[in-house]
Amino acid sequence: MTVSYQADVATSKFSTLCKLLFRWRGSVWKVIWKEILLFVTCFCIISVTYRYALKEDQKRTFERFCIFCEQFSESIPISFVLGFYVSLIVGRWGSQYNSLIWTDRFALFVSSYVEGSDDYARLLRRTMLRYVHVSCIMVWSSIGSTVKKRFPTLDHLVEAGLLQQHEKEELAKMADEAKVPYNLHFVPIVWCSCLIKKARKEGKIPEKLGLKVLLQELSALRDKNGTLFGYDWISIPLVYTQVVTLAVYLYLFVTLFARQHLDPAQQIEHKEFDVYFPFFTTIQVLFILGWLKVYVFRIRLYLKKQHNRTSLLQVKFDLPKKGYASRLQR
Repeated sequence: MTVSYQADVATSKFSTLCKLLFRWRGSVWKVIWKEILLFVTCFCIISVTYRYALKEDQKRTFERFCIFCEQFSESIPISFVLGFYVSLIVGRWGSQYNSLIWTDRFALFVSSYVEGSDDYARLLRRTMLRYVHVSCIMVWSSIGSTVKKRFPTLDHLVEAGLLQQHEKEELAKMADEAKVPYNLHFVPIVWCSCLIKKARKEGKIPEKLGLKVLLQELSALRDKNGTLFGYDWISIPLVYTQVVTLAVYLYLFVTLFARQHLDPAQQIEHKEFDVYFPFFTTIQVLFILGWLKVYVFRIRLYLKKQHNRTSLLQVKFDLPKKGYASRLQR
């Protein structure tokens, strides 16, 4: 979940840093505390069993097993696998965010280049914007449950004033004929381009430059919608996600034995100091699990909202929900 905290770090005071580190909502503590608690509990149970429940010969066998696990844990490239995968996920998330469309830019160009103060010219401008909004909604409803709940069907687009009845029927007819498992989000873009061409022929766009700018901007909108749709359609290979997850949890399981503090009297190398709580091991596990949760939450960024927090896609649809879309037809 993406949580804004810029206002909390507006000053450079030490208390500001502490406030940021120990913040609960959207923090690393909130997403990994269960795993950390489980790890520390299992570690302590194994430690107590070794110290008080095993016989001497069993302790020697357990110590040899712990040394073997410590040697084996070094052969797991956890830093390389996890770091490379997280960088891939964060880069993918950044690209998704950059592909989110702000239709204000297109609206600015439409109002600048499509001239005329008569009802027909105003209808042309509003219809162009309406088609762009419909295309965006069709894409975002495919990748975000928040938007899908707002516009689950084409009928809801008609109710919101974004589609007319005959346009809805045409879209439904084309979807039936195409027989594809996804919506035809590019069709409203085609309609909008036809309107731009029509406006040029009728003299509503007197300059060739205006025609070029509008078509280029419309093409950019289509490219961004296609990028978002493609990211949702073609995921990162499942086998890679499985490898990373398996490597992390296998490493943590091996760490339960590899980092045990053994009897100092046995003079085992790197085991001379005996402590009861695995402080530095817990810190290491915190970092590993924190990185693991980064890719989990980046993957499902647009899937749902938590704790009544407005998601990015929901923010972008506050205007249609508050009546902006219906005003396009006035």
